[in-house]
Amino acid sequence: MSRTLAFPTARTAGLPCLGGEDMFVTHDGNRVRGHLWLADAQARGRVVICPGFTEFAEKHSRGAEILHQAGFDLLIIDWPGQGRSGHFGQHPLIVHADGFDGHLQAAEALIEAVGWADQPLSLIGHSMGGHLALRLAHRKICRVTALVLLSPMISLPVKPLWLGWLISRLAIACGQAQKPAAGQAPRQLDHVRQHKPNNVLTRDADRYEENFLWFDDEPSLRRSGASWGWVFAGYASCLGTTMSRRWMAAIDIPVLALTGDDETVVHKASTSQMLRVLPQCEHHEYADAKHELCLETEAVRSDLWSRITRFLPSA
Repeated sequence: MSRTLAFPTARTAGLPCLGGEDMFVTHDGNRVRGHLWLADAQARGRVVICPGFTEFAEKHSRGAEILHQAGFDLLIIDWPGQGRSGHFGQHPLIVHADGFDGHLQAAEALIEAVGWADQPLSLIGHSMGGHLALRLAHRKICRVTALVLLSPMISLPVKPLWLGWLISRLAIACGQAQKPAAGQAPRQLDHVRQHKPNNVLTRDADRYEENFLWFDDEPSLRRSGASWGWVFAGYASCLGTTMSRRWMAAIDIPVLALTGDDETVVHKASTSQMLRVLPQCEHHEYADAKHELCLETEAVRSDLWSRITRFLPSA
């Protein structure tokens, strides 16, 4: 176990901080961070939280606190290349990956390190984390008994997928793998932390802006933009897994999928289409909500966590 970060600015602003301990495993020569937060009494279940692209454990502290108070043991992952699990891009803000298999293996190593490899557990995945949660369940290396998908990345937003795959592969062949992909150059923090009505993440200005307070204390946690290697990994993974009807139909466990009506970060039509292929999927869409449901309006957040806490014990 390792010390957790203090975040005095976030605490002063009223953000809840994680109450467990950081842990690290070594995978493929790199340290990968997880945050383990055990229930105060007999746990109602085990939950692994799979964050989205550029995210880190602290961003999910509000949801983690709700689940902890509901009596669940929690493990939150910092994916390789994100948060305290290092960075591999040419620029320190760029998220780079040579493929997603390393992400899955790192998650499984963390799950094994906390002693959950043979125990039933649920996964909560947001965006890219939803995609990876589906892949973890499909691998059947861990005993995944239920999935909660929040705005899952079933497909990247730019179609056709094969064209994105081809362009990113050509960029890699030209030696651009770790460099920012087209349109993915890191953005200035002072600019992006200001809520704008036409943003793609949330309608709630307060929740949007508080999301950036973590960086005032720990700027090293911030990531912005994807490398060509990550883009290729994303296209290849979606083509081979979540956009395959046969592949999705093999995930025969209870799934709760929550999405927003005003979704533009991931491909909304593909999400709706492929969620219907899952044998046991309950899908609810929030009217007018955007991609970051956990940062959405109070009405959305309240309903979302009510649905999740009801679903997990029954699953």
